[in-house]
Amino acid sequence: MGNERFRADSLGFAQEQGQHPVFTRRPGVSLIHLTTARPFVSDFDQTLDEHKKFLSTAKLNPNLRIVLTREDLATLPADAIGLLLGIQHAPANMNLERMLRLKDLGLRVVSIAYSGSNEYGHGYAEDGGLTRRGEDLLIDITQCGMILDLSHANNQTASEALNFIKNEELCTQVMASHSGCNSVYRHRRNLSDYVLKGIADMSGYVGIPLITFLLGEEGSDPYRQLVSHARHARLMIGVGNVGIGSDCMHQDRTMLEAEEHYKKMLRMFPFDPKLRMRFPDRPEGIIERGSVLFDVLEEKLGRNDEFFGKNFRNFLLRALPEAQ
Repeated sequence: MGNERFRADSLGFAQEQGQHPVFTRRPGVSLIHLTTARPFVSDFDQTLDEHKKFLSTAKLNPNLRIVLTREDLATLPADAIGLLLGIQHAPANMNLERMLRLKDLGLRVVSIAYSGSNEYGHGYAEDGGLTRRGEDLLIDITQCGMILDLSHANNQTASEALNFIKNEELCTQVMASHSGCNSVYRHRRNLSDYVLKGIADMSGYVGIPLITFLLGEEGSDPYRQLVSHARHARLMIGVGNVGIGSDCMHQDRTMLEAEEHYKKMLRMFPFDPKLRMRFPDRPEGIIERGSVLFDVLEEKLGRNDEFFGKNFRNFLLRALPEAQ
């Protein structure tokens, strides 16, 4: 593709969480991994319905392209935005037939659990590991050629998932789309070194988020903390396997609009003290200039084409299926 300014976000938003992707202006990004169904929806049919509606809305944007295969990514036009579609919470009662239905509708990324517990394992807010049904889920993900996203799973569940994949010799493609490093800042949403090394063993990928309360204590410089997390992740899994998984919206907002949205999210997701949320939940520059998020990062950190997109692109060129 020869685009030296290829920029990719391994977890972002085109609109506020829960809304379908409609870009009011073209953002400065080449590829975004988007969530198609709300993470607290567990019913399979409802997940399927939300995914279909998301997909139909996305296709109304003339400059968007759904990325399904390596070829789709390799031939992505320079003036297009590639969308990689995923879900952050595996629906209930999954099996191979249901996984294939999601894949046929364009889904390429599946997570185990969001915050609480389910039949497969446990999210960051709960204790516990991978279940027998979780092992079945990993087998189905692998057989469908989909990508396992370990973000939001707690460290025990993530560790046991990696161990199961290794012991069963599964050819599972693994990433953590938007997680920091627990050794840099202790937080239940951040990954232990054991999990990071397990991802490295599978030639996986980690996207570092821009969420202030995942990067460091209140009052710390989020950009400086971002660099600290990125450096540690590179030590654990290699320079070529780390990038940006912002968990941010690629739209411009005022601070007032962002605060109103933050309050709305607190009403949707009851405040969990384990998450230690605070506002501003994103760096101010990223909120106000979200449509050019990578320009803001380049101004703060300098140019880094690999970290800002090529690493995620290279991972997907390994992880996505060769053809439909």
